[in-house]
Amino acid sequence: MRCGSVELFESKAIATFVDRAFQGPRLFPEDPELLAKVEQWVSVANAEMFPTIRVYLQSHFFPRTGDGTPDRAAIERVLPRVLEHLQVFERAITPSGHLVGDTFSYADMNLLPVLANLRECPETREMLDQSKYLGKYFDGHSGRASLQATLPPPFSELSGTPR
Repeated sequence: MRCGSVELFESKAIATFVDRAFQGPRLFPEDPELLAKVEQWVSVANAEMFPTIRVYLQSHFFPRTGDGTPDRAAIERVLPRVLEHLQVFERAITPSGHLVGDTFSYADMNLLPVLANLRECPETREMLDQSKYLGKYFDGHSGRASLQATLPPPFSELSGTPR
């Protein structure tokens, strides 16, 4: 990202800069406790949860199988851990429908694209559809213009293969 003399290349750094440099609702709260919770969710998601979820998604959409079908062995290996991670998010959704506090934050912005991809896989789609909060959380935020404008087309449309 280039903005005047500022050049940044990491999404959290860019979001932090945009959040502070421009007017509009804050993605990073001013309140120290809420800010710490946003940082906590972003850190644990990116460092601990998303790497396993990435293996799951790659095994579905970019498999290393000879025929291009999902890598069932890899999926079955990581699926229990993926579902555990989703249960952590399920328990974290606040009554207001956010990960932290009662307004949309970078913690939500970080999670929603991942949930969009997980909605395309049968095992995690089923979990999200049956969840008490997480599926509704995604559905409630999926109508946001910013999310709609930045989501890539479903993988099935790109590959021509239904998942």
